[in-house]
Amino acid sequence: MNWFKLITKNGRRDLVRQAAKEYLSVGKIAELTSQGVNALLEKTCAGIDADKMAKVCGYCKDGASLFAEVSDAVADKQLTAQEVTDICAKVEALTGKIVTQERIDEIIEKIVEKVP
Repeated sequence: MNWFKLITKNGRRDLVRQAAKEYLSVGKIAELTSQGVNALLEKTCAGIDADKMAKVCGYCKDGASLFAEVSDAVADKQLTAQEVTDICAKVEALTGKIVTQERIDEIIEKIVEKVP
């Protein structure tokens, strides 16, 4: 390390800039982020049985399909009636898998119980 850089303000700033560039790069941030995501996924998936995992993966695939459909539909800045119909059908199908009528009924009952 160049100790003379500690004497001047610009020298200290340069040292900080060099250190920051070493640790703060797109590649380093992506690496840290992916490590964090992988650790979270491992921890989250540890106690999930195969059936539940298959459902979660299915939701993810359906969601990815929906977003791909939306992306394709808006690429030309015009939505056709068919694209709207297809997107709505995918939203409804995905929502129906995640939010069940039974769960909605449970929430309604909780609300009703709070009515004085």
